[in-house]
Amino acid sequence: MNGAKIVLISLLISMYFHQYINFDISIHIGFSFILLGMFYILSLRTKEQRIAYENSLVQSTRLKLELLKKSIQPHFLMNTLTSLIDWVEEAPDKGVLFIEALAIEFDLLNQFENETLIPISQEIELCKSHISIMKYRKEIDYVWEDEGIDKNVKQVIPPAVIHTLLENSITHCLPSYKNILRFKLIANTTKEKQEYTFLTFGKIRNKQKNTSDGTGFKYIKARLTESYGKNWAFTSETANYGWKNTITIQK
Repeated sequence: MNGAKIVLISLLISMYFHQYINFDISIHIGFSFILLGMFYILSLRTKEQRIAYENSLVQSTRLKLELLKKSIQPHFLMNTLTSLIDWVEEAPDKGVLFIEALAIEFDLLNQFENETLIPISQEIELCKSHISIMKYRKEIDYVWEDEGIDKNVKQVIPPAVIHTLLENSITHCLPSYKNILRFKLIANTTKEKQEYTFLTFGKIRNKQKNTSDGTGFKYIKARLTESYGKNWAFTSETANYGWKNTITIQK
């Protein structure tokens, strides 16, 4: 164990003084060495805790910055604003709806900035606002479905995790038919675990490309580790209907 050697040395020194010095004196000297050893171990543990705390602050700050970067990616803003100009010129009424959807997404991301966990209902709201934006940008009919969402049960998740999976699906998948790309979130809650399955029904752009080390997946894993330590599992794989992502959180 960490610190065991120091304790052993302290006890051996106490035994040495006990053998060669008067008992009344040796017991005070022995206890003094033992206490010094215990204080030294305590100082080491305090230092470890301080370092761990500082690292957690750095990690938390980094994740907040990642969340902020997700909302202000230059290429996302440029493409969105270009589409917005076209919609305002061609169909002002739809351009207004486009602006409202964009405002809702930025407002939600701003609300989540300092949160480590949010209700799944708010995450779904964020995903729906993103779908509304992408409908105008890409002129594809994105359809959202969810199952197993219970407002009476505590169902939480780190912010923008499902949103990141949605972004990946929009980037790497094409509509399967009739210009429709469908998404489905399934929540399964038990006493032992909370499981979220995110399905994408469409065609994979490039099945050979490995996305497991992408920025999006790194963000998801970092967020899950921040909130749940090692008590989680995340899988992402292709399926005959498109793509399947599963997040399992042990309670």
